[in-house]
Amino acid sequence: MNILRNPVIAGMIVVLVILVAAFVGNHILVQQNLEKSSTYLSYANELKALAQEVSKHGVSAAGGNMTSLATLSESSARFDTHLGYLKTGNSILGLPGLTGEAKSRVDQLATLWNETKSYIDLISSNQDAILQLKDISAVIAISISAIQQENNKIVSAMLRFCLLYTSDAAD
Repeated sequence: MNILRNPVIAGMIVVLVILVAAFVGNHILVQQNLEKSSTYLSYANELKALAQEVSKHGVSAAGGNMTSLATLSESSARFDTHLGYLKTGNSILGLPGLTGEAKSRVDQLATLWNETKSYIDLISSNQDAILQLKDISAVIAISISAIQQENNKIVSAMLRFCLLYTSDAAD
């Protein structure tokens, strides 16, 4: 026990304990920041996938596909949720919103998303009109096909008439 009474050794033990505690504290902070960063990246990757879904289903829904319209609405809501997590955080996970340059980038994304969201809402609110247009375009396609068939008959008749006329003129 004489060793602990030596002030130099006792000081070194205190410094060692402080360094170990600092190392453990640093490790815990780094781990927490790593978990936050991982969660932020997960949200950002989810936004990337949802943006592709919204693009794909938006075109299809605008063409009158009702299944795509439902998927578009669902993907849009999920995009809103994940964007909100990046902007304001996720209180359930104790995750704060982004700050600094990342926040300004998310704000730019939010501005673009709000514009896109207005188009999605327009598609959703006009689904009946879109379905009517789809039906009308099908009727037009059938009518155009019938017109083309009649036009082919007219061209054939005119060719026969021209051949008959030229052979009569040659005699």
